[in-house]
Amino acid sequence: MEMEFQRGLRDKISNHMDISEPIEVVMQIAGDCKFNFCCFGVDSNEKITDLNYILFSGHKRSPNGEITYSCENNRAVFTIFPEKLPQSVYKVVFSLNIEGNGMMNGIDCFYVGIGNSGKEALSTDFTARDFRSEKALEVVSIYRKEEWRFSVPATGFNRGLEYLLKHYGGTMEMFDEIAEASQNEIENVPEIEEVPSVPTIDEADFEKEETP
Repeated sequence: MEMEFQRGLRDKISNHMDISEPIEVVMQIAGDCKFNFCCFGVDSNEKITDLNYILFSGHKRSPNGEITYSCENNRAVFTIFPEKLPQSVYKVVFSLNIEGNGMMNGIDCFYVGIGNSGKEALSTDFTARDFRSEKALEVVSIYRKEEWRFSVPATGFNRGLEYLLKHYGGTMEMFDEIAEASQNEIENVPEIEEVPSVPTIDEADFEKEETP
């Protein structure tokens, strides 16, 4: 049964979901702005150290598929297998940011859901009244503390994604570096050699051997 939660909730994932199954973090927003979604892993010092675990529109899959990302019509779905993450990833932060001059107090509505694949166990809806002049939000975090837990801070940074990343030791330049590396991987995939076709032979082309 889906339960509505309040901003600031912290709890064990196992109290609401099956931790052995993939967890989905769903964010959907409406408004007259350009919205971007991303997530990034941080270490036990709460610093970004591995660019492989930053997912956004230019990089949609972690190295072994522990986290994947898809987005359509301002609806983002992050699928995460917490128990498959390397020990170096202590926490995964899921964020939303607004490009240009827009702010969160100008949105129409913002939905957040967490649950096993296709079955949100927890959800909530925000409106413009829940925000002020934020341009980037730390919406959800999934982290280790004896066992896997989650929190929904839904708190923001008035100066945008740059300052959210800075809080975790990151920079905006990381996105260009990751996108370039992803493009290089695509370009360097070896071409599959064309296998010569085997000519077909019509049965009529065979000459029957004469029996002596």
